[in-house]
Amino acid sequence: SFFLHLTKGTSPTDLIQSLNAMMPEGLTIIDTHISSKKGRPAPTADQYQIRLKRSVVDQERIQTFWDLSELIVEDISNKGKTRRVDLRQVVKTIRIIDRQNLEIVINRNNQRVVRPAEILAKGLGMTESDIQTAVIRKKKQEQ
Repeated sequence: SFFLHLTKGTSPTDLIQSLNAMMPEGLTIIDTHISSKKGRPAPTADQYQIRLKRSVVDQERIQTFWDLSELIVEDISNKGKTRRVDLRQVVKTIRIIDRQNLEIVINRNNQRVVRPAEILAKGLGMTESDIQTAVIRKKKQEQ
């Protein structure tokens, strides 16, 4: 076995196809997986706990978010490329812990990093001032 470091946006499936096209007859790559530098599988999601200064998110807002078929957001990369991400596909869970605490689990995305503040603003309709006064802590990484 050997390790390759891929650029963002390159999928393991694309890598297999590209390398197999160049391999000599009889030699084939059959599998790849993503790993971290320490040999453990790379986390697939990040968990955040959000403490709000006042109660502004209710179950109805969360349900409205889940009822959407998609919620596409765009931004411009440093290289000037437009990147599109569907927040509905990136968010794994949103859970109300109590009146002022939420938990959000965000799946990692190859296109770009999605921050909890973006989900609060664009997905749940929170105001900028409510987001700025919230305390957002990254809890743990899921495998």
